Amino acid sequence: MTHKNTAGTPRLICLYLSEKGRVLANRISPTTLPLSEVKIGEVFTSFDQIVFVTTAAIAVRSIAPHISSKATDPSVVCVDEDGSYAIPLLGGHRGANRLAKTIAATIGSEPVITNPSDRNGTYTLNSFAGYHAVGDIAHFQAQLNSGIVPKVTNSTGWPLPGALADSATSDDGPEILISITRPDLAHLRLVGSVQLIPELLVVGVGCSSDATPDEVASAIEATMIESNLANEAIHTFATIDIRKDHPAIVALNHPTVFFDSSQLARVEVPNPSSTVLDSVGSASVAEAAAILASGSPDGLIVSKRKFRAVTVAVAQRSAKPGRLFVVGLGPGNPDLRTLQAANTISHAEVVTGFGPYVDLCSDLLTPNQKVKRFPIGEETHRVDFAIDSAIAGYEVALVCSGDPGVFAMASLAFERAEIIGFDPKLITVVPGVTAALASSAVAGAILGHDHAYISLSDLMTPWSVIEERVIAVARADLVAAFYNPKSSRRISQLNKAIGILAEFRPATTPVVVARAVGRDHQSVKVVQLADFSSDEVDMETLVIVGSTTSTFAGIRAYTPRGYSEKK
Repeated sequence: MTHKNTAGTPRLICLYLSEKGRVLANRISPTTLPLSEVKIGEVFTSFDQIVFVTTAAIAVRSIAPHISSKATDPSVVCVDEDGSYAIPLLGGHRGANRLAKTIAATIGSEPVITNPSDRNGTYTLNSFAGYHAVGDIAHFQAQLNSGIVPKVTNSTGWPLPGALADSATSDDGPEILISITRPDLAHLRLVGSVQLIPELLVVGVGCSSDATPDEVASAIEATMIESNLANEAIHTFATIDIRKDHPAIVALNHPTVFFDSSQLARVEVPNPSSTVLDSVGSASVAEAAAILASGSPDGLIVSKRKFRAVTVAVAQRSAKPGRLFVVGLGPGNPDLRTLQAANTISHAEVVTGFGPYVDLCSDLLTPNQKVKRFPIGEETHRVDFAIDSAIAGYEVALVCSGDPGVFAMASLAFERAEIIGFDPKLITVVPGVTAALASSAVAGAILGHDHAYISLSDLMTPWSVIEERVIAVARADLVAAFYNPKSSRRISQLNKAIGILAEFRPATTPVVVARAVGRDHQSVKVVQLADFSSDEVDMETLVIVGSTTSTFAGIRAYTPRGYSEKK
């Protein structure tokens, strides 16, 4: 199976005027061009997101002639060359506000958001991913912003948008109707309702070599009208791979899935054709392609409609596949948070994790996301909630400090997924900067050679096992980074571990004591092993003990790799 124009990460381009702007643009997007070398009209149709590293006036004058529709225009953000402000200019509810926040988190600027819904913390109807809002959106949104509680009617069985599913509803408020039927705009305005149309339809298309773009488009439109299905509900088109370059298919300009004849031939369809079989090697194209792309053998809801040179069938996608992203936030400072982490959190429908960790990424959150904070000690509950949300069809970001795979939630996510029965291929781990790496960097380069991470918490690992590992690290002369060194009830383990290392290392060995690295109350110092005291250590502290080759460099410390000794 091959894909063409498939949906995914929004296409982003950054345009600049000066060398200073070019440097900043490269921090925002891998795709950059001088404003003088592009035709804005072409950029408007080729990219989903456009960032101008210019004055707002230049950006506005550049895009003004090309603005046509809120439904199709790209999101546009302006960033000044100093990188002080990120200002959404166009498509705020369709991603520009979110993009501005992501940019701000990446380059350390201030997002300037002017939409009332964002300022009030209210979800916005026309910015739910995978949904199209129709009706008097502005009036309905104003009611939501003023505190009106809506009635929500879902006739599709499709998962509600995360924030909507988590919001209060009423039986007598203005109605939000989730439906794939063709919207009656006059009726919606008359009764004061809004229709949300989820993209859950797959349209299978078969066409002869001489079919024209107009014929294919007209056949699809006629089928949708006859079946009372909204065009906005179309998620994907599907057809046979020999038509992937057909002008009529290319002209659809929409995500399209292609199958070869052997794949299509294996699908049981209600209306097979011997003529089609003789022509392309499969008795069906439209119905078979729609069924295959829907993910369900029972997905067909509109059987084949025949036109002169076109056949059309419609299927409903099987349950929306959710995904779980286990995201490392780094030690806390947004500057140490990866762009991948920021983008993942910004685009998630559900964000969850230990409360203080969720707060670390609050600059990326929007009212259109469902956010669930958990107290300390509920690791399994928060992972199960994340997996259950993914099973329900949501894109979920489970956030952790540091790196998810280092004494965090990634391993537990895979463990619980196996128990619950969630496909591990739907779990993505987004790496982060570990506390040890950040602490070593602030203190110098004490992790410059072989090292080991050890958690001193004996809540899940017996102290006898931890002690054996500390002894092994001491004998191997590895730099030791101690996580979870001390708590209010666990005070002896750190001193025991330091005592073990002291038997193998000189009293002058550098020890890094790093507390809350990357946060406002950061404290880092380097002392000799003989002068180390655990009195200032708590659960926010990381202790790194150097090896016998570690040495001081003024107030800093490093562990040489041995390059200077090479001949």
